Amino acid sequence: MAQIVVGVDEHPHAEKVVDFAIDLAKAEGAKIILVHAITNKSIPDGMRDEYRNSRGVVVKDQYYEDVFERTVTGLRRKIADANVACEGVYGFGDPAKFILTTAKSRGASSIIVGIHGLRRLGRVMALGEVARNVIESSKIPVVAVP
Repeated sequence: MAQIVVGVDEHPHAEKVVDFAIDLAKAEGAKIILVHAITNKSIPDGMRDEYRNSRGVVVKDQYYEDVFERTVTGLRRKIADANVACEGVYGFGDPAKFILTTAKSRGASSIIVGIHGLRRLGRVMALGEVARNVIESSKIPVVAVP
C-alpha cells in the first residue's frame, strides 16, 4: 500500500492539509502517516508537577506523547471518518529532517506540508522554513498546501 507522509503542527491550517491528504490518499489508495515533530524539549514550568512519576522525577516522554495526542487526535478522527488508513508518528528536533527521515524510512510515495500566513507573492517569498527545507531536500514529490 502506498504511503503519504503528512507533516502537521498545532496550527488550525493542519485541517486543510489533512483534507487535501485525504483526497489524495483516496485517489491513490494510500495510507496517511501523520508526522509531528516536537521542537521544544523542555516541559513548561507550570506543567512540571503534572508529569512527575512516583519518585518525583519529571517524565518528559509522557509530556511529548500528550502534546502529540493533542495535536493529531482530531485529525486522525477526520481521516478515520473518511475511511482512509492512518498512523501517527512523532519525534523530536528539526521538523523538516524528521518529516524527510520518516518519508524515507516508510518508503512514502509523497509528502504533504502546509504553508500558512502570508498571501500572494509574500507567501512564496517567505515560504515557511520547514516547508522550504522539505521541498528543497526531498527525493519524492512534495505538495505544499496553501
